[in-house]
Amino acid sequence: MKKTILPLLMLVSISLYTFAEDSIPASFPRKFLMEQFTGKTCGNCPNGVISINKFLQLNPDKYIWVAHHTYTPDPLLISDSRKIASAIGVSGAPFVSINRNYQLLGSQKKRFFHPAYMLEESFQLLDAATSPVSVVIDHEYNPETRKLSITVHGQVADTNISKIKLSALIKENALAGQQADYYFAWDGAWSEYLHMASPRAFFSAALGDEVAVTNQTYSKTYTAEVDSTWVDTNCTIVAFAANINADGKDVYNAEEVPLVEGTTGGNDCISYGITQNAAPNSTLVFPQILLQQHATDSILQLWLLSNQNMRANASEAIALPFSCLM
Repeated sequence: MKKTILPLLMLVSISLYTFAEDSIPASFPRKFLMEQFTGKTCGNCPNGVISINKFLQLNPDKYIWVAHHTYTPDPLLISDSRKIASAIGVSGAPFVSINRNYQLLGSQKKRFFHPAYMLEESFQLLDAATSPVSVVIDHEYNPETRKLSITVHGQVADTNISKIKLSALIKENALAGQQADYYFAWDGAWSEYLHMASPRAFFSAALGDEVAVTNQTYSKTYTAEVDSTWVDTNCTIVAFAANINADGKDVYNAEEVPLVEGTTGGNDCISYGITQNAAPNSTLVFPQILLQQHATDSILQLWLLSNQNMRANASEAIALPFSCLM
């Protein structure tokens, strides 16, 4: 029987949050949307992830990471990710785009670029530190029924903004799967690699839903059923508002919350790879991952990619975050 992966999504209501006009500030703190374009056959992508992790470490709580698997046919590829890549103009990997807008790399402006550039002194973020639009996510989730209701709302300081493009999605962290790696894997690929920030389904259209701004506020509610194969404690809800005139590009602001309250949504996990060098005749079992280890050969390659500049081409062994695999 064919298993349906994406849940049925249905818009059920639109409600307006009203505020006194004088309570709306002149601007709002901004979080940046960082979209990675990757794939399981992209051998340079794990090295790019090292740069991403380092950049996020240097800029905590400012960036929201979404990793679109668009490079080749991939178990984590969803059609909406392909539509986003096409809209931005991405056709390869590894690439990242910040707010789907142009950024300054030295003297050049680029809408997407290799993740390593974010660690270069020449990289300058062109987006302002504040935004004319706020993004707030309210949700209710029942882990027993897997029913989910999400309301994304906010205020708009700029009275010239009468509509926005609103995007909402669910992503899952710590997904084990194959991954090519030209730098760290002995045989050029990991048999098990922990993929991060993978979008599982969009609640909105791929490039966002058109939402009207009324009395300098907006709101939209979605309902969904979280797929039973997803680890809900490793999932987060991501929402962002973009310029209606840029058709889903030029992101104003973004927000992210864990699906299960009281958890990190798996955002504290790190990417790592596991492989082996010989035919197996014994088994080691970890949650969600099955490792085969040769009985007469103690060499089991277990490397955890650390937060290093990809240009340093380095890795180190660190503690395995088993809690991310439960």
